[in-house]
Amino acid sequence: MTNKPQGDLRAQLRTKLRAARRQLTPDQQQQAAMKVSTHLLQQDYVQSASTVAVYLASDGEIDLTPFIEQLWLQSKLVVVPVISSQQQGKMCFVPYQAESILVNNKYGIAEPAYSPENKITLADIDVICVPLVGFDSNGQRIGMGGGFYDRILAPWFEGQLPHLQPVGVAHDCQYQANLPAATWDIPLPVVITPSKLWQFSTPTV
Repeated sequence: MTNKPQGDLRAQLRTKLRAARRQLTPDQQQQAAMKVSTHLLQQDYVQSASTVAVYLASDGEIDLTPFIEQLWLQSKLVVVPVISSQQQGKMCFVPYQAESILVNNKYGIAEPAYSPENKITLADIDVICVPLVGFDSNGQRIGMGGGFYDRILAPWFEGQLPHLQPVGVAHDCQYQANLPAATWDIPLPVVITPSKLWQFSTPTV
């Protein structure tokens, strides 16, 4: 568990980096979205994927709409996260289509309606695009603080889902040389920014 000074530092970094991405202009955001989409579509694991998990952008995150639209054109199944209203801290994935009706969850993030019948398990997902607040030269990531993606990625990190390819998505301004890591943080093997594809050593438990 993080000690208090480290926790304070993470909170300060989270505030700083969220502010930095929110300060990007609409044109900068649009250019970033197009460049990241191009990078993602060029990856072999995306080209061969049948099901791709994405996120619906908020709070200055890179908008994956251009990428999502190309996935639809390629007849891939696109799924997005839904935060459980019954189980605290739990998140699952459901299909996302152009006609999906969206509602905002308790964090103000858009989600399609959830029902147990349309839940997609991690075993059925080939690529998962992971939003983040900051990342460093070791693939360490800090998110919004809820731990949702750390819990989702834990089985992959433990070797239970070798087929799954996690990919962090971030603006260039979200890079930090070193981030203070917590014991529950799951490092990423790849992060894609508008200017660069970052690849890290495959993490192991």
